[in-house]
Amino acid sequence: MPATNSQKFISLTGMEYYTDEVKKLIRQMIADSSDFEIVTANSYLNFPIVGSQNKLYIDKTNNKTYRYDEASLKYYIIGSDYDDIDLIDSNWSNN
Repeated sequence: MPATNSQKFISLTGMEYYTDEVKKLIRQMIADSSDFEIVTANSYLNFPIVGSQNKLYIDKTNNKTYRYDEASLKYYIIGSDYDDIDLIDSNWSNN
């Protein structure tokens, strides 16, 4: 099919440059994700007042896992000991 004015092509050099840039981006994303840490403490009271989004915080005494949200400046429980759950209310009715 012949090329038209609306079609654009990239040269081999351009494609090699593009491929190199994509590889750099992927390497950077992998490096950024490796900055992730896990912090353990005997109580959530021992967590830093201001946490980091790149860390998970584990309260060893209560077996709870937290993440820190920088927008709201607070910790959220993301995991808990299943033995602590007495009832799960699904709010489901059979009507």
